[in-house]
Amino acid sequence: MKNRKNFLVIGNPIKHSLSPFLHNYWFHKNKINCEYKKLKTTKSSIKQILNRVRKREIEGERDSDAKAAIPTPNAKPTKAPSITPKSAWCG
Repeated sequence: MKNRKNFLVIGNPIKHSLSPFLHNYWFHKNKINCEYKKLKTTKSSIKQILNRVRKREIEGERDSDAKAAIPTPNAKPTKAPSITPKSAWCG
């Protein structure tokens, strides 16, 4: 779909995440042109994935926004590449 906004949750393990199911249900029900995806990552791939998110290159949706939450246990915390005014407002 053209002009679709994409949202993304990344981590390992990620299979159990209900975020895509819940968000996509409400997007569809309310006819919102968005899609929420999940992507399994490793410690070594987190930096590369965050760079792709920042460049809006995730899942081939270059013109869409992608947001990442990282529930990876035991991973060393890293600083986000940038903080938007909206994300700063959220905390």
